[in-house]
Amino acid sequence: MKQRRGRYVAGSRAHPDRMAPDLARDLILDYTAPGGLVFDPFAGTGTSLVEAAYLGHGSTGIEIERDWVSIARDNLGRARLLGATGSARIVHGNATRPSAALTARLAGTVNLVLAAPPRTRSMALATSPPASASGRSRLVEHRLLADWNIGMFAVLNHCRRLLRPDGLIVLVTRPWWRDGQLHDLTGPILRTAIRAGLHLADHRIAADALPRSEHPVTHAATAPPGLRAIDRDTHRPSAVRHSDVLVLSTRARGGDLDHDTR
Repeated sequence: MKQRRGRYVAGSRAHPDRMAPDLARDLILDYTAPGGLVFDPFAGTGTSLVEAAYLGHGSTGIEIERDWVSIARDNLGRARLLGATGSARIVHGNATRPSAALTARLAGTVNLVLAAPPRTRSMALATSPPASASGRSRLVEHRLLADWNIGMFAVLNHCRRLLRPDGLIVLVTRPWWRDGQLHDLTGPILRTAIRAGLHLADHRIAADALPRSEHPVTHAATAPPGLRAIDRDTHRPSAVRHSDVLVLSTRARGGDLDHDTR
């Protein structure tokens, strides 16, 4: 909340897959040279575009939901009023089927694709399955995940066409609890990225916060993603809040981690 206060308009925190502003800023600094171009296919309320603008970078984003596009434009307008010097643009559209004009304008020019892929399967225009353990709901879940993978494959293929030869794709995911289970998109995203011809150059963990429990838990930086501890008082699982950061390249590099897709 403190990171957005004064810099972002009301409603910006409502997006379910928002990226922390300080994380977006750090990733742009780490993976983009000054003046580089940033692209976000899941722009949401515009966090990556706003932080790029404050750093003097150019940026372009796509967002499928009109309401988020409106908030993102307000955030970019506020950033300009507060002195951000980078040019930024957000367009309403579907990242799985971007316009030919946008593709032609950006092809081969993007230094960094920075995005937090949606957990809601919105790429396939699907809705979440009912909260049930029945066989039917599991079948629906599997079909939705298959649709999500198809959509993600299309987005990553498109992003490859936009990158400069030395450009990178950085994807940020955060595990979440639903129906008593921990869900994580890191594995599916990595498998889809490899099928799209990308290579894992690095995998980082960004710790957000510790769970509200008096019992000790394993720190995310030294534990596999998704590791959880059990609160003995309530018997409810809790997890260290963290984000997985996948750094993807179009080129295989020394020490490539593509074999680790679990």
